[in-house]
Amino acid sequence: MVFGGTGEAYERSCAAAVDVIGALDRRRYAVRAIRVSPHGEWAAATGDLPHTGVDAADLARLTPTGGLDPADSLRAVLPLLRGADVVYPLLEGPRTEIAVVARELRGTGAAA
Repeated sequence: MVFGGTGEAYERSCAAAVDVIGALDRRRYAVRAIRVSPHGEWAAATGDLPHTGVDAADLARLTPTGGLDPADSLRAVLPLLRGADVVYPLLEGPRTEIAVVARELRGTGAAA
């Protein structure tokens, strides 16, 4: 699950991620969260999200930023994106992070 973004739609994207995570059958699917902060930093959760209710504040806490610039933080999460079976992008923003995800997943076998 990739969510967030650098535009005014950040909050909407986080809320959509909460809704999608809540609708998934967590007995069947492990969910790894990757958040793009409003400043463009990419941050990944260290493991599968909790199986109980998760809200937007939980998602931010579970995907802490480390002060990296956007390019370095993207390089740090690319192995997670490329290694996923499915990537569910819920991104909106003026820097078109969704295009970055699509470009990086081409040819990896991951569904997006």
